[in-house]
Amino acid sequence: MALEEYRGKEYMIQSQKDLERYLETERLLYLHRNYGIGQLDRKKPKLFGEYEWKFVRSLRWVEYAQNAGGGVSKILCFLHKVRYKILKIVFFANIPPNVFEEGLLIEHLHAIEISSNVRVGRLCCLFHNTTMGISVGTDDHGECPVIGDGVTICTGVVIVGNVKVADGVTIAANATVSKNVDKSGCLIGGVPAKIIKEKAGFSMQEYWEKIRNKG
Repeated sequence: MALEEYRGKEYMIQSQKDLERYLETERLLYLHRNYGIGQLDRKKPKLFGEYEWKFVRSLRWVEYAQNAGGGVSKILCFLHKVRYKILKIVFFANIPPNVFEEGLLIEHLHAIEISSNVRVGRLCCLFHNTTMGISVGTDDHGECPVIGDGVTICTGVVIVGNVKVADGVTIAANATVSKNVDKSGCLIGGVPAKIIKEKAGFSMQEYWEKIRNKG
């Protein structure tokens, strides 16, 4: 999807079919990333641990309830809403509904602060201590980042203001992105962020294509 199409997009999960697709994509991403092929048949997180997967699952149910009313699963939606709020508080993870498209992979659920006006495309890999939102003291008029598909956001990254990040970009640890990144598939880093390599060593899109048929 073109970056400009994400601006103003409000409702991502609009039906139970959408919910099921999101949950299945994120199940495969989480299990393959953490366990390899051996446990890809597992449908739900373990009772203890696996909080990143639990958080994303509950986030999706909250979106389903908010956008589509929850269908006949209103009790299940309520339980997920409770878990979502608890995990937000425990792990200082403020990730609002309807920000991330299908395929959110959270590597470490801790100290994440994201504005509800941010828009992130499919297949995002997100690490801890990250911030995305408005840029104070600029003429951006409160606009927030729009991030493309297959972007990897490493530890300590700050993305602020009316900026766009192209598909497949990897943002190195502790980088600050305050200007557009127009080149797809590159590696950027530094303060302010600039291109370090023309081609990043890891691609979420390629990773997904490799595992999608193994589930």
